[in-house]
Amino acid sequence: MWMDIRLATGEDAHRVASFLTELHETRHGIGSAGSLEIPQRLVAGLLADDEALTVFISESTGALQGVAAVRHAITDGACELFAIQANDSVRGRGVAQTLLRHLVENCASRGGDMLTTSVPSSDVRARGFLRRDGFIAAADELATASPVDDAVIMYALDVEAALARVTRPGEHAGPTDS
Repeated sequence: MWMDIRLATGEDAHRVASFLTELHETRHGIGSAGSLEIPQRLVAGLLADDEALTVFISESTGALQGVAAVRHAITDGACELFAIQANDSVRGRGVAQTLLRHLVENCASRGGDMLTTSVPSSDVRARGFLRRDGFIAAADELATASPVDDAVIMYALDVEAALARVTRPGEHAGPTDS
């Protein structure tokens, strides 16, 4: 599948908002509150002038296929994977992995050595994606995570190691969290 990955601009905000809203409604139902805060924060970050978020979009034949955003923290060398979403119609075709690779490269180019994120313990799909792509869950959070209380699990990815894996496709290292 051919796709074009590029940095999003303020002019893309409406398309990104529509894409994320449609995904949210498909996954959670029309009118549900669910996790609508993330798409709203992503669009607000895209429109901000302070470079709080770096947003990438994936397009194929003019249609938006995915969106990913990273926040750079200059003080500790860590970047935060803020959001990564691929259209369900392209699930399993490498869109999310390609977007993640761009985020990792962007983090490295800005001096970041670690990419971190957090997900609810109940989000099995996201946790599996992170593990397959080399993220490691914080051990202390795994010990206390309970699907009943929907604890949040912190994940970290060594940026240098992730860049090295790019040259060896198909290799996914790292312990699991389940």
